[in-house]
Amino acid sequence: MTTLTDKFRDDDETNDSNSPEGEDSTQQGGEDSSDEVIEAVPYDEPPVQQEPSDDPGRGNRAWPEGMPSELGALFGMQGGAQQPRQRSVFRLRAPTMWSGRLRLLMMVALGYWALSSVPGAFAGAVGWWTWIELVGIPLFVVGNYAWRWFRLPDQTQEVRLEDDRVYLPKGPDVGSVTEVEYTELRAIMPMRRGTTEMLLVDTESGQFIYSSDDFEDAQATQLLREAFQRKVAEHPDSESIRQRLQDLENLSRRIGNNDTQVTFGLLGLIVAIYGIEYMTGALQGYNLLRFGANSAPLIDAGQWWRLISGNFLHGGFIHILFNGVALFFLGLYIERLLGSWRFLGIFLLSAVGGALGSYWFTEAPMSVGSSTALFGLIAAFGVIHIKYWRDLPPPYRQSIQWWVFILTANVGISFVPFIDTAGHFGGLLTGAVVTGAATAGMSEFDPSLEAPGWWRGLTGVTLLVFAVAGGLAISHAIKDPSGDLNTLLSAQYERAQQRNDAQSLNQTAWLFATQKNVETSQLETALESARQAVDIDSAPAFRDTLATVHYRLGLRSSRDQRRQHLATAVELERGVLKAVREGKAQGPSGGMVESVSSEMWSTSEGYYATQLGRFLEAYTDDFGRFVVGEPPEHDIEVGLTRRSGKPALEVDLTESHPGPVELFALAFRENRRIGVAHVCIAEGSRGATLQQFDGQPDSVPADESTHVRVAFVATEKPNCEDAHSAAWWSTSQEVARLP
Repeated sequence: MTTLTDKFRDDDETNDSNSPEGEDSTQQGGEDSSDEVIEAVPYDEPPVQQEPSDDPGRGNRAWPEGMPSELGALFGMQGGAQQPRQRSVFRLRAPTMWSGRLRLLMMVALGYWALSSVPGAFAGAVGWWTWIELVGIPLFVVGNYAWRWFRLPDQTQEVRLEDDRVYLPKGPDVGSVTEVEYTELRAIMPMRRGTTEMLLVDTESGQFIYSSDDFEDAQATQLLREAFQRKVAEHPDSESIRQRLQDLENLSRRIGNNDTQVTFGLLGLIVAIYGIEYMTGALQGYNLLRFGANSAPLIDAGQWWRLISGNFLHGGFIHILFNGVALFFLGLYIERLLGSWRFLGIFLLSAVGGALGSYWFTEAPMSVGSSTALFGLIAAFGVIHIKYWRDLPPPYRQSIQWWVFILTANVGISFVPFIDTAGHFGGLLTGAVVTGAATAGMSEFDPSLEAPGWWRGLTGVTLLVFAVAGGLAISHAIKDPSGDLNTLLSAQYERAQQRNDAQSLNQTAWLFATQKNVETSQLETALESARQAVDIDSAPAFRDTLATVHYRLGLRSSRDQRRQHLATAVELERGVLKAVREGKAQGPSGGMVESVSSEMWSTSEGYYATQLGRFLEAYTDDFGRFVVGEPPEHDIEVGLTRRSGKPALEVDLTESHPGPVELFALAFRENRRIGVAHVCIAEGSRGATLQQFDGQPDSVPADESTHVRVAFVATEKPNCEDAHSAAWWSTSQEVARLP
């Protein structure tokens, strides 16, 4: 008895033994493209089988005299002539658990987990997001491995073409196989990704994409395409099947020929504005307020244009990179599908809808980014799929799995801290509504149907409003209004007082404390707000904010008040650093700090040590060493040197001290503070040479240009656990940028 599988294999082997791997049996695709159809299958005629020719210059030639007939059969020659290769079974490569791309993804995820999430979770104070990373990334890797193991086929997969149906596996590493009748075919299109040949098979049951790397035979995608042509031509309903395939091919070509100048115009505008932001320093602090960032208190003050201008600003390179890539792909697809007028109107109105959502519901001080409009484009793409699911040709029709991934990823990222959730969902809702209105007159999908006059008028008016808003934003930026920040900070403080929660109070204090041109009265308001936050929750970030406010006030105060403020800042920051180093610091009770707080809830010891270093530098410049307890009667010298090629810290006391001594020393190079050292000396000792550093020992400088001075001495309740110990922290650039 012969099973169905054996029968196909026997047929395939028989055909293979009588046909060559010849180049003449395939057709190459068109131009190189990563996202467009290169060449569609012509369905008008099946492949023509060439007759043998007596002309030695023709492609099919007889074997030389005396060639064994067995050898001719091996290479596909019968009767001395080359026959076209006809196959019905196409064998995929052997299944593997990990592809090269997936292996790289897993390595990146685990590398990030090992270098960022694990140290962050166990360094001290952490937020809930760090714990999600710590647990979620390993679960993702293990879950992915388990899912692939569950789906991995027991044997090598095959694409099988019968007379009335075809069996299509999802891929070489997936065990599921879909049975599709030829009447369910929608498109068979060759594509190219880089140098890799691909074949897209679109059916009523879904899309199947095969690359030349998926098969044992490098030419399998081209041969499979010809096999489909042959089977369709032999089918009783071949005429209707070929007509549908040809119609979708023609539709795909028409869509691909549509203009996309609006997409590239918007992309160029956003990139140009970001370039201006970068060159003018607008990316630092709250300078984007000057350029028109969306901010509810300022909109309430009459600056309505921020609802528009904020959509074209971005807060950093990663921000504009992700948004730019999304605009490129979504824009190309939607503008080709709906036309430039409909696309432009959807983009602009979605941007306004998202900005209004941010204005009404977001409590952040300001918001920027084109993701408001991009979420509207995602909704537009979804509406197109819902209304014209059967009419869309590949590659414009996406699978259910694609939509599940896109929606899950974008909805999930919308709830990440520092993301404007209301702006995203406002744009999403607006995009769905306006796309439904823009396509109201299209009962059937037609990419050549022009937008109605009322839509063009609405889009034109919206574009005019955007132009006016842009002009007002430019005029306002030229004036350099310093009062905007004061308006924002006052509104933030009032809201924090109403809410009376630690995070809002801390956020307000930090906003005041980190502005270069802040007024003294505003710093006093920040001091009150920071004290209230610490009274509610004494998390390290909140105490650090309070210390920073004292430091800023100290620099502006008279001598006695200056000393008091700076001393308070030093004592607060010393306690924060101690708690973090001992791993006793806890995150705020309300979860992750949703603000632009000092360390964005990082727990780097270097950050807190650098903060302490700048507070000590300001104190010692005016008042000498900061001393806790009875000051030593003898001199203390600290120097950085090298011993056996390694950095060493030499501490010398003129006389031994009856108790342990704790020191903080500041290292300078050319009058620039480059690091902070923490030293503990055992009681009764006159000094020590320490080479075992924790913190950042590899970055400890030890050359003649380095100058070290003792800034802090504690003989009362020193924070020392070891008899002789040393720690070193290089200056944090994050802190170095603070005022």
